[in-house]
Amino acid sequence: MICSEANKGELSCSDSWASALIAELDQFKNVKTVNRSLPGSSIEIDIMDDFLEMERLAALPATKSKNQCLESKATANVSNNDGDNLLLKAELEAMIHRTTELEKKLEKIEVEKAELETALTLNESKLQLRDTGLKLEELQRELSMVNEAKQNLESQLKNMEADVETMSSKIESLEKEIEKERTLSAEVSVNSNESKKMLESQLISIEVEARTMSAKIDSLETEVEKERELSAQITVKCQELEEELSRKKQETELQQTVNSNVEVKIKQSSWDSLSDNHEMLWQEDLTAAAGKLAECQRTIASLGQQLKSLATLEDFLIDSASIPEFPKGRSLIPEAGGEPWNLHSNETFSSKRDPESPRTSFDKNNGNTPPSSSSSSSIMTSNHASSEKNRNGFAKFFTRSKNGIQLEI
Repeated sequence: MICSEANKGELSCSDSWASALIAELDQFKNVKTVNRSLPGSSIEIDIMDDFLEMERLAALPATKSKNQCLESKATANVSNNDGDNLLLKAELEAMIHRTTELEKKLEKIEVEKAELETALTLNESKLQLRDTGLKLEELQRELSMVNEAKQNLESQLKNMEADVETMSSKIESLEKEIEKERTLSAEVSVNSNESKKMLESQLISIEVEARTMSAKIDSLETEVEKERELSAQITVKCQELEEELSRKKQETELQQTVNSNVEVKIKQSSWDSLSDNHEMLWQEDLTAAAGKLAECQRTIASLGQQLKSLATLEDFLIDSASIPEFPKGRSLIPEAGGEPWNLHSNETFSSKRDPESPRTSFDKNNGNTPPSSSSSSSIMTSNHASSEKNRNGFAKFFTRSKNGIQLEI
């Protein structure tokens, strides 16, 4: 009983000592695990943990064997407790020495670990520094690009502001011009309306006058036709008279030659009687021709007066043809006979009638009756020439063509 109790006491002591050793090892392991959280070599820390675990496991069977020896020795002899205590102390010292060595090794390992950690931190810091340097360079490049873009944007902004100012000034000027144009257009519209009304009234009055003038022109046209017929008859009569005068002249010349040939043979008395008779016959012929010529001159004078009245009518027609409201080359004036009159670009009125007649004109001739046959023939030729001159001397006269009656120069 006593031995068993003693053995139990020794076992409890050895168990308490072993438990204390295990507690210290666990505490050391916990410290190492705390240090393991730092960046370092995880492989070396694992090796140390395995080594400590093996030491702890090796210490447990040794304590059990020692406890068994102590129990056997306690049962044999209590006196041997001191020797056993010495042995235990020696073993304890050996274990302490072993633990000190392990601690030294552990310190060396920790120093190496710290050096490795510092080297690792240095390498990491170098890598981080290099990365930060690269990032800094990239950021500097980006910053320079951003600055360039900023400068470009600022320059563009300045240009846009200048453009906006110029455009605003242009817009203001354009608005002023638009206002001016609006006022001008309003004035022009008012003036155009007034002028339109005035021109419409003038057109109406001109159309009324043109209708009246067309009726007058129609009547004058009929008179002109009659006068042309008369002038044609007069020209025929004049030609007949000229032929008769020329024939009389030839007869007188022939008679003179005959008289000159028989002048020698005939006596002076008979010559006087014959010459008196011949002179009387010649004077009668000349008086008859002079009467006919005077009648022709009176007819020509009346025709000249009528042509002068037609010239004044033609001036009025020119004034009426210059009205701007009539369309080009056409007139809105109807003729009295129902046929429209055309206003041509050469300032002539024309009807749609188709009959044609030659252009004739005559003027007054103030010639006197010649006293002889030669002078009368010369007067007739000069009268014909003067009629041609007077015809060219008229400013304008009527002619009939396919387009109608035209007023020409």
